[in-house]
Amino acid sequence: MISFVYFDVGGVVIKDFSGTNKWNEMMADLGIYGTDADIFRNFWKLHRREIGVGSMDLNTGVRLLKQEIAFRVPKNYSMIDDFVRRFEPNPSIWPVVTEIHKKTHIGLLTDMYVGMLDAIIHANLFPKEQWNIVIDSSIVHCKKPEKQIFELAREKAGVPNDQIFFIDNVEENTKAASEFGWQTFFYDSKNPEEASKQLMEVFLNNK
Repeated sequence: MISFVYFDVGGVVIKDFSGTNKWNEMMADLGIYGTDADIFRNFWKLHRREIGVGSMDLNTGVRLLKQEIAFRVPKNYSMIDDFVRRFEPNPSIWPVVTEIHKKTHIGLLTDMYVGMLDAIIHANLFPKEQWNIVIDSSIVHCKKPEKQIFELAREKAGVPNDQIFFIDNVEENTKAASEFGWQTFFYDSKNPEEASKQLMEVFLNNK
């Protein structure tokens, strides 16, 4: 039985950088090459959790990076806007979201940078659904695959663990959710059309 469905955002509800060359394209546009590119990548790895739980915003990140490497940014540059303009809708999942919402409540369970989810919604990258619950890591100050965020999501959904169905494109996250007792689906963001088709089949068969 499925009583609540949580969707990840990046790589599931929308097409983000997952399985693409967009990180390299962003660095090239900013004039970041060679060893500076390695420093750039390592910076995001080092500060991934701080940025993901809202302890550091991207503007602060850009300022700290510019102390380590030289790169060009336009006047009034916003890295949030830079990210979001490179994102794309994932229309293959829209009818799946609509069909699932006909049968049960739905929510978003997403790791986000401060302000990014609002920017994504404002850019009209989302299906036109009314999400029953939205859990944004940068607001709740914990992120996947940490146990705390799954506990919060279960509490908000108000149903037993084994009645929650969770879709994510990161195996570490689906594994953690499975260990927490949730039903899960790994969404292959490299092949969204096929992943959406499989998701619909799995949901209808499990419902």
